[in-house]
Amino acid sequence: MNRLRTNKGTFIAIHGLRENLHYARWHNMIKRCNDPADKSYSAYGGRGIKVCDEWLSINNFVTWAENSSYRPGLSLDRIDNDGDYSPDNCRWSTHSEQMKNRRSFSRSLLTHCKRGHEYNEENTRYYNKNSNARYCNKCRLIRESRDK
Repeated sequence: MNRLRTNKGTFIAIHGLRENLHYARWHNMIKRCNDPADKSYSAYGGRGIKVCDEWLSINNFVTWAENSSYRPGLSLDRIDNDGDYSPDNCRWSTHSEQMKNRRSFSRSLLTHCKRGHEYNEENTRYYNKNSNARYCNKCRLIRESRDK
C-alpha cells in the first residue's frame, strides 16, 4: 500500500520503503510541514509551507529523487523558500548552495511559535513596547502550570 495514515498526529508509513536512501528526507519533510510537535514546524508548516499532494506518496518522491540530479552529499532544497515542497520548486543542492538560498530571518515574520501556536492579538505578548521581540502567551501559561 502506498498511503500515509495518521494515528493521533503521528505519521505511520505503510509502504515498505523505510530502508530506502530517500526515506528519511521524505519523512522529515512531511513532519516539519504537518506535525506541530516537530521542532521545525514553526519554520515550515507554521509559515504555510506544504508538501504537494503528489509527494505525500513516498513512491512518487523516490521516483522524482532517482530521476533528478541526486548524488551523495546533496540535500533537498526549495528554490523559492516561501514555496511548497513540489517537483517544480525543489532541487538537490550542496550545503554551500543552500546557505546562499536562505530567507532573511526575522522573528517578527514568524506566524507561529516553536510549538505551533499562532501569534495573534490574544496570544502575543511583547517584551517591551519599543521592540518587536515577542513571546507566545500559551507557551508561557503551559510553562507556569508545569513549574507549579
